[in-house]
Amino acid sequence: MKNLTLTTIALLLLAVIAPGQITELQTPVTKTAAFNGAPLDVSALSGDFTIRMTATKLTVGKTALLQLQEVAAADFTTPNVAWTVQLHGQIQQQQVFTVRSYQLPNTVARAWGKTNGKFRFCLAAIDGSASINYAAWLEQ
Repeated sequence: MKNLTLTTIALLLLAVIAPGQITELQTPVTKTAAFNGAPLDVSALSGDFTIRMTATKLTVGKTALLQLQEVAAADFTTPNVAWTVQLHGQIQQQQVFTVRSYQLPNTVARAWGKTNGKFRFCLAAIDGSASINYAAWLEQ
């Protein structure tokens, strides 16, 4: 077994326990109808990253469809759906959903690292009389 110096051990521990950069993708919101979040510029994004979405409340017996959308264009006229989370039933405690960059579709429409690349998180659909609380962020 190789002898490790204290500096090497400290650097290894720091790499494991230090959080990466966190960028808000969707501020915590409560919504009762379809909603498009603000775009996040991902034109300079590279390497491995993680998208996390948390839901803290959904009305009993209702369904909500949330999407990570992406474009490499000036606007979201025809976004590509990169990730979908469908929730059904009552949520009373925080639930966290995660996707890593290598799990996202590898298509020519992929926006990150491209000119005008943008992500947005949206509530694409929600049942009538339903309410959902959610937030999303990007970790790198």
